[in-house]
Amino acid sequence: MSKFAVSTDCMYFPGWSRRTCISVSVKRSLNTAPETAHAAIGGFTTVLGYFLNNEAYSEVYKREQAYAQPRAHVDYGFHFSTASELHVKELESYVKDYGVTSFKYFMNFKGEEGRYLGLDGTDDGYLHALLSRSAEIGGVTVVCHTENIEIVNRLRNAQLEIGIETLQQWESVKPPITEAEACIRAMFLAEKVGAKIYIPHMSSRMGLDEVRFWRQRYDQVYVETCPHYLTHTSDMNLGGMGKANPPFRSKDDQDALWEGLADGAINVVASDHCPRKRVTKDKSFWLASQGFPGTATILPVLLHEGYHKRGLSLRRICELVSTGPARIFDIDQRKGRTAPRCRRRHHTGRPEPRADSASRGPAVVLGLQPLRRLDLQGLGHRDHRAWRDGHEGRQDHRCTWLRKVPLSRARGNACRLTFITVNWR
Repeated sequence: MSKFAVSTDCMYFPGWSRRTCISVSVKRSLNTAPETAHAAIGGFTTVLGYFLNNEAYSEVYKREQAYAQPRAHVDYGFHFSTASELHVKELESYVKDYGVTSFKYFMNFKGEEGRYLGLDGTDDGYLHALLSRSAEIGGVTVVCHTENIEIVNRLRNAQLEIGIETLQQWESVKPPITEAEACIRAMFLAEKVGAKIYIPHMSSRMGLDEVRFWRQRYDQVYVETCPHYLTHTSDMNLGGMGKANPPFRSKDDQDALWEGLADGAINVVASDHCPRKRVTKDKSFWLASQGFPGTATILPVLLHEGYHKRGLSLRRICELVSTGPARIFDIDQRKGRTAPRCRRRHHTGRPEPRADSASRGPAVVLGLQPLRRLDLQGLGHRDHRAWRDGHEGRQDHRCTWLRKVPLSRARGNACRLTFITVNWR
C-alpha cells in the first residue's frame, strides 16, 4: 500500500521513481549531474536510464558507473536496450552480474529504422526469443516500444508527397492503430511464453482498450503514460515544437488516459525524458527532433490537472510515481514507501537537517498552493519552454530530500547520495 504522512499544511511522500528515456550510447556518457538534478527538482529520488548499444554491455556498464557515481544527485539504475543476438545470449549475465532486470526493445526498429541510434534492426522472431529467455531467467521486465513500423512507413511515404504542417497531420502518419496492433502482438507473445512486459508512453484509447481486454486473460502487462499526453492534443498549433513519438492525440484519447490513471488500467506516469535544444525542435516537421525533457513536469501535471481538476487522489498519485514503478522494476525493497523509521511530520518552512538525517528515506514534501503561472525556469531545464510556456498550474512541490540509499539487491548498481534539499518555493 502506498504510504505518505500528512501534517497540518503539507504532505510527506516517499521519494518518487521514474523510468526515463535518457540514453547512453557506446560513445558518450549520460549528462549525469544536470539531468539527475533536474529529476530531484521534480521530486524524483530514483531514475532508471537506458543504455543503447549493439555490443556487449560489460565495458559500457563499468565506464558509466565510474562516470555517474561521483556526479549523480539521486539514486539511479540502468535499463539495457536489446538489439543483437549477443544481448539475448548474455541476458542472464546482465541480471546476475550487474543487477539489471529490465530491458528495452524497440518493436519499430526493423531494417534501418533504428540506425540513427546506432541499433541494428530485428524482427518478431527476435522479440519472441527475447521474451522466452526473459521468462526462463525470471524476474525480468521487457519494456516494449509498441509501434507497427510497416503501417507507419506506408503512411509516411504517402505524406511525404503532401508535406506536414500540423500536429494532426503528424498524428495521421502514426495513428492509434499502429500503437494498438503492436500492443496486441507484444501481449500475445508474452502470454504464450510467460514473460512480463511493460508498455511505455501509452497515448491512445485504442491501445489502452486492448490492454484492458488482454488483462482479462494475462495480467503480466504493465502500462505507463507521460505528462505531455495528459496535457497536449494534436489540434494544438505548436508546429515542430510539438513533435513526439507517439504523437499527441485527440481529446478523446487524452480523456481515456485520465480514466486509466483513475481506475488502475495505467500503472505508471513516467517522463520518456528526451532532452532537446529548442533549436532542434523549432524546424519543419520532417526535420524537427522528437521528444521533450519531461521529468520535472510530472509532479505539477498530476497535482494540477489530476488532483485539483479531476479529483485524482494523492494516494493514487503516490502509486503512479512511487509504489508502482518501484514494484514493477524490482526496487521496492528500498523504494516506493515511507518505512516507520523514515516517517516524520513537517510543517511549512525549511526544516533543518539533523544528525540522524541519514536514517530517513528520500522523500518529497508537498504543500497545496493556489493557481498561478508555472515557474518553468525553476524546473531546472530550459527546454521546457519549447512546449509548456504560458501554462498555468499550482506549484505544490516544496522540496525533495535525498540520502545515501542503496537500491535493492536485484538492481545493485546504486550511487552514493548526501542529504540535500532543493526546489524550495
